[in-house]
Amino acid sequence: MELVTGLSDPNKLKQSALVLLLKSGQICLYDDSEIERYLLHSQSKSQTTLPNHSFVKLPYGDSRISVAKFYTNSPAASSDENEDNTSSGSPITSLQFDFFSCILVSGDRSGTVRVMAFKKDSSDNIFSFLQAKQGDDYNVRSIKLKGAVTTTSLISKSKHFAAGTEKGIVSVINTEDGSILYQKQFECRLSGGIASLQFETYSHNGYDKDILIIAMEDSSIFILEEETGKLLNTNPVQTDKPAKALLLQVLESTPDDASVFDNQDTVSKEPLLLLCTENAIRLFSLSHAIQGTKKIINKKKFSGNCCFASLIHSSSEIGLVLVFSNGEIEIR
Repeated sequence: MELVTGLSDPNKLKQSALVLLLKSGQICLYDDSEIERYLLHSQSKSQTTLPNHSFVKLPYGDSRISVAKFYTNSPAASSDENEDNTSSGSPITSLQFDFFSCILVSGDRSGTVRVMAFKKDSSDNIFSFLQAKQGDDYNVRSIKLKGAVTTTSLISKSKHFAAGTEKGIVSVINTEDGSILYQKQFECRLSGGIASLQFETYSHNGYDKDILIIAMEDSSIFILEEETGKLLNTNPVQTDKPAKALLLQVLESTPDDASVFDNQDTVSKEPLLLLCTENAIRLFSLSHAIQGTKKIINKKKFSGNCCFASLIHSSSEIGLVLVFSNGEIEIR
């Protein structure tokens, strides 16, 4: 699920759509104005119909698509031409693309990570690789890891990225030559491995430290020093009972965000860890997590079982999208 904003005509307002990639392989689009109308009507007692939606034709014929990312660049990036494409190899389980470095990282179920580096001067349209030949406009490096790749993380300023597998192994890899800088393996209280990876710069006492935050499937959180792989919190931050992790995100808080704090005396400008699991949302203090201390700023339990969580952004606000097993969707 992604919220995509595009601007095809500079004289017109931006158009946004909620994009759903279904298990059937179909892509379903909801116009943001339709969603806004539905939310406004749902607050009243009058009955309202569900938002109108439309299905779009996939650019590939294989309905077994396992993961997708949506990027908008220019109107020329897409076309209505029919293409004959067939899939091969193991299903892709993770995708990360960085516009600034023009690097695409993919991981699959066999444990293979591929790094595709595009030549920035090859074309004004980064999507030209769909018609390009390997070696002419991009180069590919492959790295074999132990276990199916479950998540990847890539940032522009760094020359390396991280990949996590179902075996609980985190690998930090050089994007230029594909060499593995270091690997760490973590125990999981549930069957499963790494659920989420996030690079972050943490400021403390006037110093900046680059860290890698790791969330396990059981919602245990480990924090590494990015360059060396040194474990900063020997005692991981954990939920009291194992719960499947769905989303991990670092949020910056300010005194204006006092409503999210259970204890008003703790309001300060410090980064928070947002952890969304199948049964609750939790906000942790990042500074305490680095020290190995679990300090819960806020916790909200769900009335049902949550199966998907994602963040959506506007110019002034951040929303949390929650999808429940009964089909309900909440935006908080």
